[in-house]
Amino acid sequence: MDISSDGPKPIASWVRVFAWVIVVASFLAVVGVILQLSSGRSLGVPWYVLSVFVLIAAWKLPLFWIVALKGRAPRQWLGLGTYLWQTGAMAESRR
Repeated sequence: MDISSDGPKPIASWVRVFAWVIVVASFLAVVGVILQLSSGRSLGVPWYVLSVFVLIAAWKLPLFWIVALKGRAPRQWLGLGTYLWQTGAMAESRR
């Protein structure tokens, strides 16, 4: 697999629909949190537990937004999959 010429392929339509469901759900979740915090109520979750979920969401949700909007997976992302794809391509090119 050559990274320079073999880019991400178009995804199936059901995957794009699933990505849109996650995008809409994440938008509604953010609106709900903002409304609850603006009313002065606590979320009922310790900050250190909430921070883990915020970090995971900030890392993963943009992937779903890209898939929903573009219909293709991103060429690169901060994760293990990108690393494995690049190292696999380098190993194949050495053969």
